[in-house]
Amino acid sequence: MTSITTTPSAGRPPTPTPPTPTPQTPTPQTLTPSAATPFVRALACATLLASPALSHAGEVEPVTTCGQTVADGALIADLDCSAWSGSPAVTVTRSLDLAGFTLTGNATEESGVVFCPKRCTVVGAGTITGGHTGIDAAGQRLTVVEVSVTANASHGVVAKALRARGLVASGQTGGHGALVTRKADVTGGGFSNNAMAGLHSDRKAVVRDASATDNGGDGLSASWRLRGEGLVLTGNGGRGARGGQSARLERVTITGNASHGVRGTGSARVTDGLIADNGARGLSSLRRIRLDSVEVLRNGNGGLFVSTGGGARIEAKNTTIADNGNYGMLADEIELRSTTVTGNCPVPGAISCCADIVASRRPVLIDTDCGTTLVLPGCVENWGLCAAD
Repeated sequence: MTSITTTPSAGRPPTPTPPTPTPQTPTPQTLTPSAATPFVRALACATLLASPALSHAGEVEPVTTCGQTVADGALIADLDCSAWSGSPAVTVTRSLDLAGFTLTGNATEESGVVFCPKRCTVVGAGTITGGHTGIDAAGQRLTVVEVSVTANASHGVVAKALRARGLVASGQTGGHGALVTRKADVTGGGFSNNAMAGLHSDRKAVVRDASATDNGGDGLSASWRLRGEGLVLTGNGGRGARGGQSARLERVTITGNASHGVRGTGSARVTDGLIADNGARGLSSLRRIRLDSVEVLRNGNGGLFVSTGGGARIEAKNTTIADNGNYGMLADEIELRSTTVTGNCPVPGAISCCADIVASRRPVLIDTDCGTTLVLPGCVENWGLCAAD
């Protein structure tokens, strides 16, 4: 084969030489506290503390001794104050960074392992344990990020208002995982194996993507209003969820609680959930229950209950209420759409009003399958609406 070599044509301008790229200085990456190892965070803290430029108010102070008071402090190692007496292990007037370490208190001292006399913030990752109260911010606003508060003799956390992300409160032997007098706003984390409720608020609680399991009392409790989504509430000694005036829940699994799955004294609304195998009723309310895409199964004392009188009402769509003890649902008014209510009252005659649907007024049933109905009061006649009436 003949080799052909090409050369630039006469008069064609030479190919320009590409410019030499200017070296770029890489942007330094910042290591966030949550991403840093305890050693790296402690080293960074020690380096900052040693800097003459930071010898002014507001610098981070190393927490190295029991009974210390700091504005902004950080642990640089585990600190055991189990033998300390007379005051909290650490008093914080602004912020405390656990830096991945463990702070241990004295359970016989009736004060917090961490005491916040002012609004304060406690960040982890790290653990607060062994004291009377884990974090005592009674009467104050408290922010907690990625902290484990465990095995304290009374409550895990006490605050007027709590904002928490990734709080794990477990194993308090004499109180709540968290006790809040006004509002709790919690994302992530969980409350487990506490002697009383996992989380209790005297007023309001908003909880997202968290769990409350195996607590001695209620899983989540708010004396006024409870809002939650993405919750797992199982195995609690009281109710899975309680809202004093109302409970509104989405994407929930509420199973195996000793009392009701959900109790909303005024009203209860659940969307997209499983409420099953609770010892008492699946849901209980004094005024209204609303369900959308919920399974209410095998609850011991009944599926849904709204105290009769004054227009007590149940509304449900795309829902299954099945195999509950005593009755599937009981209320003055019932309206169901695309819903199945069957197999409830497994022992006919166990109570006087034992049926799938028990109502004071004629139920409205649209695209709904049901087995039996009874008319309140008396539960002698049926409404003639279901397959076995």
